[in-house]
Amino acid sequence: MVGTAWVASSSHAAPCDGPCRLLKSLPRCEIPVASAFDKNTIFPPRDDSDRYATPSDEQLEAFVRSLRAAVSGDRDAWGRAFEAGYLLCARPNEDTLLWRPAIAGSGWAIVALRAKGARPMIFEVPHPIYDAGTLRQGRYAYGAVSARALIASGTHRCANAGFTTCEGTTRVCSDRLEPYRESDVAHSERSMFHAAHRVLSDVYPRDKIISLHGMGDDGISLSDGTVIPTSSTSNVALLLFSLEDAFELELVTACNDAPGAAVSAHLCGTTNIQGRYTNGLSDHACTGTATAASDRFFHIEQSSAVRRRYRRVIRAIERVF
Repeated sequence: MVGTAWVASSSHAAPCDGPCRLLKSLPRCEIPVASAFDKNTIFPPRDDSDRYATPSDEQLEAFVRSLRAAVSGDRDAWGRAFEAGYLLCARPNEDTLLWRPAIAGSGWAIVALRAKGARPMIFEVPHPIYDAGTLRQGRYAYGAVSARALIASGTHRCANAGFTTCEGTTRVCSDRLEPYRESDVAHSERSMFHAAHRVLSDVYPRDKIISLHGMGDDGISLSDGTVIPTSSTSNVALLLFSLEDAFELELVTACNDAPGAAVSAHLCGTTNIQGRYTNGLSDHACTGTATAASDRFFHIEQSSAVRRRYRRVIRAIERVF
C-alpha cells in the first residue's frame, strides 16, 4: 500500500471488553486493513454498469445485528454478518474488526471498527470512486489518528440507472438535473453504508463523524450538515479555523455562519442522509430537513489540490478532535 501510515494502539493495558473480546475469537483477516480499502481490492461497480446490488430488508437487518453484536462483544456478530452477505474477520495486530462483502463487486460498504484504543472519530467515504483521493484519505485517517471506525462505499455513485426516493437533485451522473441514483449511498437509505452509519452513530453518541467529499471548485467548503448559524466555539467553527490555518493559500468557507468565519452556502450537504440522521432525523432522513445540528457530523468538500494534501487535512481535523 502506497503512502499509508498505520499507528498501533497504545492502550494494551486497558480492559478487553466489547468488540475487543472478538479480536482473538474471530477468523483472522487475510489482508491488512489498508488493503481492504483499496480500489483494486474492492472491485467497485463502474458508472452506468447497473452492477450495484441494492440489499434486501433481511440483509440490511442482519448487517445491523452483526454490527451491534460486535460492539457488545458477542460472537454472534460473525453469523449475522454471514447472513447479511458479509465476511467478518479480525486483525489483532491492528486492533480492528473488518466487514467485507462476501461477493466482490457487489458495491456494498466496507467497514473497519477499532476494537480498543480508539479515538472517538468515525470517517466516512461515500463516493470513493467519483471523488478521487477520498478513499486514500479515509484509510490514512483511520490509521493516523486511531479512529473508531472507517466506512467506505464500494461502488461508483452513478453505477445504477435507478433513482433513490430521497429528496434532492444533481447533475453529477448526467447532463440533466435528476434525482440521486440508488447507488449514491450519501442519498439512499437502502444501503449497507447508511446502515453502518446508523449503528455507529447511535452506539457511540459522542463520536465525531467526518464525511469526506471532493468538489471541482477550489478550496474547502465545510458544514455540519445544515446551514444553521453557530457560535465561534462550536466544533464546526473550530474545525473551520483549523483548516484555515492549515490551508492559508486556499479559500476555506463554512455553510454555517459564525463570528470570524468566511461564509458561503456552497455544497453544504443538507441532503446528505447520514448528516440528517445524526442531526436528529433518525425516522425520516430521506425527506426531512434538520432543524438543529448535533455538532457531531461534519461534511467536508475538498478541491483536487486539497485532496492531494490529505495528510494536512487530517492533521487539521485531529487538532480539533
